[in-house]
Amino acid sequence: MGFFSWISLLFNLCMLLSTKPTSSNAFLSKEAFAKIPSKFFDLAKRPEVFEYMVNIRRVIHENPELGFEEFGTSKLIRNELDKLGIPYKYPIAVTGVVGYIGSGKSPFVAIRADMDALAMQEAVEWEHKSKIPGKMHACGHDAHVAMLIGAAKILQEHQSDLEVITLQAFVQRCNATVIFNTNEKPFYPVTVNNVDLHGHFLKVARNMLGGKNIIEMQPIMGAEDFSFFAEAIPGYFYYIGMINETQGQLEPGHSPYFKVNEDILPYGAALHASLAVTYLLEYHSQLTTQKGSSHDEL
Repeated sequence: MGFFSWISLLFNLCMLLSTKPTSSNAFLSKEAFAKIPSKFFDLAKRPEVFEYMVNIRRVIHENPELGFEEFGTSKLIRNELDKLGIPYKYPIAVTGVVGYIGSGKSPFVAIRADMDALAMQEAVEWEHKSKIPGKMHACGHDAHVAMLIGAAKILQEHQSDLEVITLQAFVQRCNATVIFNTNEKPFYPVTVNNVDLHGHFLKVARNMLGGKNIIEMQPIMGAEDFSFFAEAIPGYFYYIGMINETQGQLEPGHSPYFKVNEDILPYGAALHASLAVTYLLEYHSQLTTQKGSSHDEL
């Protein structure tokens, strides 16, 4: 990873990255950009990183907490950030955490993970079944947090190999016009992905997974807290598939029989890190080019 570069946690846990650029045209080459996703993926698949994410996910799964009640989950996240040497702000909207990796200077990239559970009894019988009656992580938020902390671990522990770095964590419904923790249910805007970020995602994901493994979804009618982020700044919302035919049919989210295929954790961690790093590098490259052009004209 000597040739290259460098994320956010919500509702809970959100992270922001900012640039800390160096001058290297070779580093910003097309070939270097293309290799970043595979490098992060290799790191995320290492046994020690994979087991780290699995352990975090299972602890959170055993101890589910509902929205605005995730005090134990938030403490777990803060403890992990402390171990990694990642500074953070807390509390944000009661239980939210904001962690930072990098220079702290703009531009920033935020990566968000929700961490609230659902009010339902888990029906899956396994070693790490929910210990809290009537509460369950039936939407994968335990995995979301694990993947984001995994990405943060990779970035923090390889700063000597990274050129761009800043991480911050927010909270659900992060919008200046939204009031947190009210009894009234907010109106959810439509979640719409930014066109430019869609192109960026396709480029990074194809470099990491291959084009045949990227599926573009048709619009669906579900509501999503992420829409409040996308109202304030350009945003991108994506799914990570976890079908494994050898493990049988998977139940949909919000089902008491919902299960997570933990083999997908490295994919999420690597995509988080890759999308943020390559975006910041491309931004810096474009900014440098623009400044260079202005100087030439002068």
